[in-house]
Amino acid sequence: MKLQSLKKLKNIFGLWLLLGISSQALAFRLQEIPQLFAHPRSYLLAHPDFMEDQLNSMLTRRCTAYTSEVRNECSKAGDDVIEALEIQPITLEDPKTHDKAQYVVTLTTQLKALHQDPRAIAFLQELDAELGPVEQSIRMYKFIAPQNIKPLDLGDVAFKFFGSRNEALRALAVLFQDLPQSEIQVHYLYQLYGADPFVTLLHRLVGRIAGLEVSNKKTALTLFGNAVYNTRIYHALVPAYLASKLKAKGHGDEVSFITAFLFNYVYEAGEAAGNFRSYFLEPKSLNDVDSQNDIRSGELGALLGIGRKGLILSENEARTLLTQSPKNYLRRLAQSLNPQN
Repeated sequence: MKLQSLKKLKNIFGLWLLLGISSQALAFRLQEIPQLFAHPRSYLLAHPDFMEDQLNSMLTRRCTAYTSEVRNECSKAGDDVIEALEIQPITLEDPKTHDKAQYVVTLTTQLKALHQDPRAIAFLQELDAELGPVEQSIRMYKFIAPQNIKPLDLGDVAFKFFGSRNEALRALAVLFQDLPQSEIQVHYLYQLYGADPFVTLLHRLVGRIAGLEVSNKKTALTLFGNAVYNTRIYHALVPAYLASKLKAKGHGDEVSFITAFLFNYVYEAGEAAGNFRSYFLEPKSLNDVDSQNDIRSGELGALLGIGRKGLILSENEARTLLTQSPKNYLRRLAQSLNPQN
């Protein structure tokens, strides 16, 4: 091996250890490490067990750093999140170019169960009907009087069919875990069942929900009376379901909130900061408004999941903290739920 290659490999190991990647990673063959750093997305999709291990490592490390919980409790919560998510790689083919790409679909058992659940198709049909007046209102008032647009409450519609808040959050998170362009959950069901009435209706609704934006500061959607920050509603729905699931399994409010919230936050921090390192360490600033909206949606969702929505930070405080110090933003969130405070 050339000296230059040895130095490069040494630097990769140094970065790996600096970022705190779990010890299980060292069990992988030496020659696979450059592949991971050169093509992290494709490598992780090809090694789902490794991906789950690293997700738990990140959740545990951050949960331990920001909450009053011991590491073991944070690790158990991370395990429960991963178990609930049922992460599964799926290969999709572009019908025009026939190029193939891999994506991640989650909550797969729940997806298949809802496909067979009469309540789910009834809910989708009701949602389909209720979206019509909202879309008409947006067309009429968007540019002249947006305050006249009455938002649609997804939580209330789901509650009518699923009978409890937790069950409603579960159904919403599973069915709307992704929106265009990928809408991976629809593709997954299509591969299993074809274009049956359920899959066709879900596909149509996913597209319609993505079109309910009134402006860059408002969407015609609410969740149990709470304004969501954009039409990318999965940022609120998935953390809400995960937090409610963790609490139901006996975890305290603090760890249930932070672990579910971090699942959304870690992804957004990495995407917004634009480098691999940010998946492991907090960036110095997260000042992009759209990224802040996605993160705040996760905050709202996770608090709804544990029944503590009253603790949500004000818009001014949240945006100031995210801009000045994401680390202090996370500390502030955890502090509000610390039972010793």
